[in-house]
Amino acid sequence: MRVKRERKRRLEREYLRYRDTVTKAVERIRENVKRVSNRIRNNLRNIRDRVSNAISNANQRNIQKAKAMELSDKARLSVDSRDEANRDVLVVQNYMADLDTVINNIRLLSQNGLLFIPTNYPQLNLTKALATYYFTPYIPNNEHFTMYSVKLTPLTVQKLANELADFYVSYQVDTDKLLNPYMRVADWFMNLFEMLLTFMRKKGRREKARGRSKGHYGVIRYDEPIHDMITVSLDGYSTLKLIHCIGQSYLLKRFKAMSLGFPELANYLDSVAVLAILRRKAKSTRRYPDKSKKAELHDRYSDHRYIRR
Repeated sequence: MRVKRERKRRLEREYLRYRDTVTKAVERIRENVKRVSNRIRNNLRNIRDRVSNAISNANQRNIQKAKAMELSDKARLSVDSRDEANRDVLVVQNYMADLDTVINNIRLLSQNGLLFIPTNYPQLNLTKALATYYFTPYIPNNEHFTMYSVKLTPLTVQKLANELADFYVSYQVDTDKLLNPYMRVADWFMNLFEMLLTFMRKKGRREKARGRSKGHYGVIRYDEPIHDMITVSLDGYSTLKLIHCIGQSYLLKRFKAMSLGFPELANYLDSVAVLAILRRKAKSTRRYPDKSKKAELHDRYSDHRYIRR
């Protein structure tokens, strides 16, 4: 029995010694693993910081280069066509039942040359309200003219399809941009007439220069060619289909800016629009029905609203 007890105690002492040895070895391995992990983590953090600093410094250098080459200007987007389409959609949704009557009233105003809406017209109040969008004497802002014309939009083109009309193209721009002494004219052959008219209007630098150019007598339809550029002799220089004029307003702005002699004004034209006098012919159209016969310049200019006899 004694031998067995001694043997058991010796085995217990050896077990305890081996356990302590294994425990210390495991602790050393854990410390080594922790130390290596920290070293790897620190190295990765240093690499990440160096890469981030390099990217940040490169971005700063690029920003400085971009600022050195910066040109101060504003981004401008032509959304006239979208706004007109949205307005037409709202009109159709809210006044579908009375829309034909109201458009017919506006047609009669243009055909008969009426400034005031007769009180016996049906839907009188609605006619007055929609006339502020589609009848130029009642439009309060960009397309306001005293001539009895209708502003062509997708809705009015659809309702007035195949109507005979005398076409005009209107525009509005800041006077200081049109008469800027620091801008070089691209084409005096295009610029001279509009510049002289602006001088005759006696507009201040902070006012708006608004004008219109006479087109041809034709039919309201989407493929009708509309003059987008005129020369100093009031002759049409190029044409653009009506569907592009009212559906892609930037195209008309671009060509109208060329007609003004400053192609860069395409982004600064406040508005462009196609106007139509229904059925009736303007004075110059009645006087010179044949466009192939050139009229005297005095007669052609005297028909313009800003010329005083």
